[in-house]
Amino acid sequence: VFELGTSMSDVPPAEFEGEAFNAEELVKKYRRRLPLSRFHDCLSEYGDSVKADLVGLINDQYAVFVSLSGQMKAVEQKSIGLEVPLDESRGFALDFRQQLDDILHAADEKLARRAEVTARVRELERFTRNAQLMQRVRRALTESEVLRRREVDGSPLTGCIVLENLAGDVRRIQADAGSSAQLAVPVETVSAEITGLAAERLQPLLEELGQLSLQCAVESTFQVAAVGHLGRCLVALRRSGDFTAALVRVFVSPVLDAARSEAGEGSESLFRFLGVVESRLLPGSSARTRLLLSFSDSSTQLHSVPGLSVVSDVLALPILSYVQTHWQNVFMPAFPDAFAADFQRCEALIATCASHMAPSERHQFAKSEELTQHRKKWKTQVYSNLRAKECMLALEPSLKSSEVLDTAAKVQWSADVSRQYWLRVTGDVVRQLRRIFSPQVFLPPLFGKSLRLALEVLHRFSRAMRNVLSGESSRDSRAPYFMADVTSILLGCRSDGGEIFGLVWQMAQGGCGEHPRVAQLETALVAAFDVVTADLRTILADLERTSTEHIVAAVAQQFGSVRLVPASFRMRNKAMPVRPSPYVDAALAMLSDYSATCAVVGDSGRQLLDSACSELATQLGSALAGVIQTVEQQEKSMRRFAKAGGEAEEFGDTDKILIQLAIDACTFRASVVESFGLDGTSEGLQQLVSSVSKLVATYGSHLPSG
Repeated sequence: VFELGTSMSDVPPAEFEGEAFNAEELVKKYRRRLPLSRFHDCLSEYGDSVKADLVGLINDQYAVFVSLSGQMKAVEQKSIGLEVPLDESRGFALDFRQQLDDILHAADEKLARRAEVTARVRELERFTRNAQLMQRVRRALTESEVLRRREVDGSPLTGCIVLENLAGDVRRIQADAGSSAQLAVPVETVSAEITGLAAERLQPLLEELGQLSLQCAVESTFQVAAVGHLGRCLVALRRSGDFTAALVRVFVSPVLDAARSEAGEGSESLFRFLGVVESRLLPGSSARTRLLLSFSDSSTQLHSVPGLSVVSDVLALPILSYVQTHWQNVFMPAFPDAFAADFQRCEALIATCASHMAPSERHQFAKSEELTQHRKKWKTQVYSNLRAKECMLALEPSLKSSEVLDTAAKVQWSADVSRQYWLRVTGDVVRQLRRIFSPQVFLPPLFGKSLRLALEVLHRFSRAMRNVLSGESSRDSRAPYFMADVTSILLGCRSDGGEIFGLVWQMAQGGCGEHPRVAQLETALVAAFDVVTADLRTILADLERTSTEHIVAAVAQQFGSVRLVPASFRMRNKAMPVRPSPYVDAALAMLSDYSATCAVVGDSGRQLLDSACSELATQLGSALAGVIQTVEQQEKSMRRFAKAGGEAEEFGDTDKILIQLAIDACTFRASVVESFGLDGTSEGLQQLVSSVSKLVATYGSHLPSG
């Protein structure tokens, strides 16, 4: 099917122009617009037009074309004579290129052989140098026996210096070893011999230092310096573990054994053990600890050992290993309280040790396999499940009850939660939330699970309040108590000073510290609390609405008596009214009872009373407006049928009726404003005043003052 209304003019000449012309694309474009025969005719017509234009151009520029043709023939004749010389030059160039490639290939092979020979020469030089150095080391080891017998005044310093220098030579041999295994100088035997000599000297020196007091250790410069030389010797031989093991064996293990004996047995033995260890081994706690730290202090160049991590390898990790060996039963939360206390005490010890480490040592300690395995042994997931089950079991009875506490019980209850809550379930919820994030229960690694448990507790509280809302209790006198507690929970979940949110955020900050993503965590917490409290906000609005409807429905029944006011004055010859009608007194008495309940629960009750009074004022104003309109219409009718010439009374029944209605409206407004302390500018009270404004303007002087 071809598109109608297409002619040859639809293939304009511009389609054939430009550098981007594509014949295939042109055919695809117009094959559905034109039949192929018509399209062929268009192309033929355009081709004829181009030929005609070309012929015309040639005719116009005939002399130029003839001259160009002659010049092209002359160039062709000259180029024929150059073909043979150019072919010969091309052959010479190809032969030269091949010869040059052969020369370069041969040069590369010779350079490679030269580099290989040079590398072998360097390996031989390195081997010769290392062999000579090894010979000096062996000779020195032989002489070290003599040096040990010739020590002046029994000082071990000379032999320790020799051992450190020999270890440095062995380290240089290892660092200078080449890639050829055949030319490598073996150092294992010499290294083991130096290590044995260093260990033989190290043990008695450490035992001697262990027996000295702080003052003696400072004065015994030769002994401390000798230990430093031996430590650097072992580190140079990559046997730093032997040095740290010796330090642990002499300075740490006896303290741990003594602390274990003092801790005794029982569920709190680990807690007591860690307390003793902290007082005797942690940095700054004793003379021996300060002596140990001096070996990693770069300022004490005489006996410092570079690369030695005293706090992590000599203090922290051995203590944790000792705990895992002798207190294997504490890692399972058979007694959750004791488990939490032991875990927190261990984490506090780890944090104290980490605070005395250099940044590089702290990073290595945090990534160490020993610390990771120690933390994996604590069954924190089991502990979390036990705490969650314990929390839900404690909440289960109160979640099924909507009991409102009386004043005495409320005061006793507030002593436990330090605030006043009117529902037993609210007090239980707040107490459990405080317990979840209390220092005795909360564990930093379980922050995510603790937060989830807290949100689950709040969700169950919302469900309990939803059940209350669906029952009859939300529409009786207990509704203000429900509103007060829901409002208290919502205020506690606010990020700007809420008690519940503050507990969570305090624990989150303690675990994150100065982490760069702490701001993102705060945003996530605010969003989580907004989600979990969304239903509570809806429940609060529903409680206010249903409670307001209940109060309004109960009090508004009295307003039905407004229609009886005209009948009480017609043909009765009553005196001028000065008091409100009985229905106003009855309505105010009922509101007074509700006000006493609302005043007890604070702001929530005042808000509820404001809403109810505003709605009641609106309904009373509507009822009064209807009665006033009826009375005025009746008055007009009576005047039309009245006898002409009759003497009019100064205040008839209609005037008395209207004055009574104005007194009722003014009394109701003044009472709710003065007695209940409500805002007189609310919309409902303004409508009530507006409904009797004309009456007040007309009979203002006859209305009671106030």
